[in-house]
Amino acid sequence: MDLKDTPNKRSKIARPEETVVERRARLASNALVRGHDHTLRRHLAEGLDPESFYYSRSCGFWSQRMIGEAAWGGDVECVKALEDAGARLTDEEIVRAMSPSHNKRMVAYLLTTGKFDPAGSMSSGRSWADAISQLRPEPLRNVVQAISEWERSQLSSALEPTPAKARTKFL
Repeated sequence: MDLKDTPNKRSKIARPEETVVERRARLASNALVRGHDHTLRRHLAEGLDPESFYYSRSCGFWSQRMIGEAAWGGDVECVKALEDAGARLTDEEIVRAMSPSHNKRMVAYLLTTGKFDPAGSMSSGRSWADAISQLRPEPLRNVVQAISEWERSQLSSALEPTPAKARTKFL
């Protein structure tokens, strides 16, 4: 029996029941899981809608968008790729991205880009402080630590000492 005739052979072509759009979203979701932002960028350049839903091997397409899954997974480069293509994180996706305990880098990115302002309000009017207070203890500690580090870096860059002027001798 030839290997190409085996029924369990994985096919690299599109599945018969899926559209071109679904195939592109499925392949881009697989790239996202692996952290391959360059492959994700290629799919976006080939016409992938940046607002596409995420495809999971176990569940198929589900209600989370790719950008939300990338943020939840902590993949800053994939989030940047999707944002460059026009996708925007919702407030709910931002709060969800803070829920894993491993996501301190994503929180730092959200703070740096101004998508998350701990002293501000969400688009719904609810305060960010109220939203993050609902997190479990470990992720909440990580968010508070990321905020502290961000504030420290903001203060240190704002208070850079100016170099002392050299004394000049008068004639």
